[in-house]
Amino acid sequence: MEEESTPPEQNEDSAKKSRYGSLDQAVKSAMEEAAEKAKEAAPQVKDSLGALLQDLAYGLAYGSSFASTFAQEFVPDTVKDSVRKGSDDGNAAAGEAARRLREAMARRTQHPDKEGDKAIGMITN
Repeated sequence: MEEESTPPEQNEDSAKKSRYGSLDQAVKSAMEEAAEKAKEAAPQVKDSLGALLQDLAYGLAYGSSFASTFAQEFVPDTVKDSVRKGSDDGNAAAGEAARRLREAMARRTQHPDKEGDKAIGMITN
């Protein structure tokens, strides 16, 4: 008794079809399983991230408060006063320089070749 054999081309076509069919099912199944696992894991991840952010915020607040308090207690009053006075004087000098520059730019706009260039030269020198 002889068995009928299928041509190799038909065997390959049916193998491809079944392979792609199972691949499609595998992808769908994997996506569904991944979605379920993500839904299960989300609350745990959310709790962990919340705890991490809380610890980070606490650490930053503690560190900045500690450094500030330590500096206030450790640094002598004369140094604090010098820093405060230097900051005030620097602020005043910057304001004066900005005022002079605005005036010089206004003069340069009005008299492009004369007074404006002299005033800017005074500021930069």
